[in-house]
Amino acid sequence: AGVYIVHTQHTTATYYNYHVKRWIILERILAYFTNFITTVARSVADYMVKEEKIDPCKVKVIYNCIDFEAFSYTSAQRSRIRQDLGLRQSELVFGNVARLTKNKNHVMLLRAFKQIVLIDKSVRLVIAGDGVLKEELISLAKQLGIEEYVLFLGYRRDVALILSALDVFVLSSLREGFPIVLLEAMASGLPVIATDVDGNSELVVAGKTGFLTPAGNEDALADAMKKIVMEKQLLSQM
Repeated sequence: AGVYIVHTQHTTATYYNYHVKRWIILERILAYFTNFITTVARSVADYMVKEEKIDPCKVKVIYNCIDFEAFSYTSAQRSRIRQDLGLRQSELVFGNVARLTKNKNHVMLLRAFKQIVLIDKSVRLVIAGDGVLKEELISLAKQLGIEEYVLFLGYRRDVALILSALDVFVLSSLREGFPIVLLEAMASGLPVIATDVDGNSELVVAGKTGFLTPAGNEDALADAMKKIVMEKQLLSQM
């Protein structure tokens, strides 16, 4: 019909970790018929240009965005949701919102959190989301002896409220694109501890708005969480 064709790319072939070569071949063929390709992060654009050999003139970065105002809240609202969730005001609450799938690496998150419980019993971990690993993760929390410190909320539609109840947001993913949940957490004023993958480093200013840790490194994730526990002034500084 003679109209422009624009394609949006949210992540890379490595996110799914299968048929990577086939993916790249298809991308190259389709790019020939596409006028512009927008990506949600610089990391995705760099992958398309360097690994898929797409013409860089066709690739433009348009970052994901959110309604910032939707994540504002009052201290009264924060107190109320913490009470509804059974969280004490004195507790330091880490939180995660994600699908319960292998790529989000909740297993490492739970193991790292156990290290925090060993040094401070006034902490909690809130996990919002559902997925195929739900029962396995609940079982793992019991095996680790931290079930009383971990709150599995299941699928929720009130993410803004959940975030308002947290003190720190933790994302332990193996791969990402440009995660909207990090935008939401930061809009809620939360320090972020995230694995240093893909677009995460384009969001988190390491040492200023949070910490970036190597993907799959349980001890590094735990160390970042411990730093917040031991230096609580970071909560307000970040």
